[in-house]
Amino acid sequence: MDTTIKQYQKMKYLFIICVFFCFACDDIFDENIEDKHVEIISPVGGCSINEGSITFMWENMEGAEYYHLMIVSPSFIEMSNVICDTIIYGDSLKTVSKKTAILQSGNYQWFVKAFNSAYSSLNPIYELTVLDILKPEEDEPVQDKGDETDQ
Repeated sequence: MDTTIKQYQKMKYLFIICVFFCFACDDIFDENIEDKHVEIISPVGGCSINEGSITFMWENMEGAEYYHLMIVSPSFIEMSNVICDTIIYGDSLKTVSKKTAILQSGNYQWFVKAFNSAYSSLNPIYELTVLDILKPEEDEPVQDKGDETDQ
């Protein structure tokens, strides 16, 4: 009977250890993404683009669960307007994630940072210049110079 109690205690401790590892396994099995950065597809950093609807697109990072996208104007240091500050959850069935924003002409800075339950990626800051859409100039009226005939 004494050995049965000892076996029961061993099983109880083993069960407690198993339960602990089951609840703590996220931190053990999450991929460390601290030294990685999200691969940007568009817009390319430092580019100029016409105002309007602009799609920010990036490759999904292995080990990431969600992404933080932030777009500000004119810069993070001199932030006067937060255009977008949102969380986008990654879809394991897709290779890219995207978010569309409507931007007026001006200078912007933005980043995408990846997260999982234990780690976050690097977040380089990208610059973007948005240009006015060029509108076709109205036809200038033709000035009447009178009758000019060769004599």
